[in-house]
This record gives sequence, C-alpha cells and structure tokens, in this order.
Amino acid sequence: MSRSEGLIRMILGLTGTLGAGKDAAAKFFMKNGFSYHSCSDIIRNECKKQGMPITLGNLTKKGNELREKNGSNILVRIIIERIKAAGETDSLIESIRNSEEAKELKKEKGFVMVAIDAPIEIRFERIQKRKREDDKVSFEEFHSIEQKQRKGSENMQQLDKVIEMADYKIINDGTLEQLHYNLGDLLDYLRESNEKVS
Repeated sequence: MSRSEGLIRMILGLTGTLGAGKDAAAKFFMKNGFSYHSCSDIIRNECKKQGMPITLGNLTKKGNELREKNGSNILVRIIIERIKAAGETDSLIESIRNSEEAKELKKEKGFVMVAIDAPIEIRFERIQKRKREDDKVSFEEFHSIEQKQRKGSENMQQLDKVIEMADYKIINDGTLEQLHYNLGDLLDYLRESNEKVS
C-alpha cells in the first residue's frame, strides 16, 4: 500500500497579514512533511516574466490583474491541479488572500485554513529584518498597502474576509519557539482528527 492510499489527504492553507509569520509557519510545516505551494510565488513569476520590479505594490497589482482576467480563484486552481497531478498527501498552500480562493479550497476534502496575525508594529519590524526585495517600504507605505489588501473588492485581496473564514487563528506576537509550539499543538490535533475520521 502506498502512502497516499494509507492516509487521508490534508491540505493546509495559510493566510494572514504582512509579516505575521506565514513564511516561518510554512517552514515548520515543510519540516513536518508538507509539500509547499505559494500563491505569491505564482504572482512573482508573472512579474519576472514581464520584467516588473518585485515590489509589494507590483505584486498586489499583478495578483489583482490575474484574478480579474482568469477568475478570482485562479491562483488556487493552479495549485490544486499541481497537488492532484503530483498525488501529494500533505500539502501546504501559503498566501491565500481572496475569499473566492478560500471558497474554492474549502471544496477540497481535508482542507483546513490557518490564519496568522500579529500587531502591525511587530510585523513591520519583522519585514525590515528579513530584507526581502519586496519589503523595501516605509511604515506609512506598509500601512497603506495593508489597508488595500484588507478590504479589496471581488478580484482583489480581501484579507479581512479570508481571515474571518479561517478554521484556526494564531496570534504570533512572541518568539519563534512559541510559534513552533502553537503550530505543533495544532498539527497534532489535526492529525489525530484525521486518524479518527479514517
């Protein structure tokens, strides 16, 4: 019996505010056997193809364009196809930002969505430290971009709506060790629940 035949598929979705700790959470789940997929990486690749600088503003703009042209759930539809084609058992999808993306994923058996958040001052400090290309913004720019991401229309980012749709929410305002502890507790619970269902 193959691994995929013996276990129920689990798809974890990660959503949350900028700098809340989604990348750290993703690394934790990857170390625990999850295959990684990112909605943001699809957008980054589209920007690179068109020679657009990788900035928060351009990523938001390009993501909105992709949703408007191909449907609000296009990013997760691409990822679901990849997951099924690869026959993955444990999959992780990072950066779910539109309510239609969340609705599409909730159709999938074994899907659970986790939201990660933290106070904005902590999050801004974190993105300054990680020094990613698209993080070169002032606090005012950071706050302005986030406000647009929180309350966008149908084909835009709608973080507030998506966070409300999450099955579990983690406030990541402490240390990395505390985040890992909370994620470990959640993962143990989810796996125990899966075993009971099977």
